[in-house]
Amino acid sequence: MNAAVNLAIDETKLQFNPFSRIVPKNDDEDARLPLSEADMKLCHAGLGELDEEDQLLFLVLASTGMRLSEAFEINEEFEERNCRYTFVGMKSMAQGMDDLIGIVDSTIVQKPVQPL
Repeated sequence: MNAAVNLAIDETKLQFNPFSRIVPKNDDEDARLPLSEADMKLCHAGLGELDEEDQLLFLVLASTGMRLSEAFEINEEFEERNCRYTFVGMKSMAQGMDDLIGIVDSTIVQKPVQPL
């Protein structure tokens, strides 16, 4: 549809895109405060209470800043010039580096903490 409208504009059959801005912008995002240093220390202290998969998930989120939904989109990991990275989402691989996420070795390779 976008291509057809752009073609019609190029051929002067349309003067503007009649579909632009027809969906109102929603301001329904949740406002979330970042975790403080004290919160992060508390989370790290309790890391051993989680199973290995949840520990890894926490470490990925804490070291990359990605959203929870993005962490579940990781399909594979790449390495180039000794730098580990991944893409999140299918779009990003096709479009380039929009959603390229660096992986911090020292955090991710950390062995899971054993429960106390």
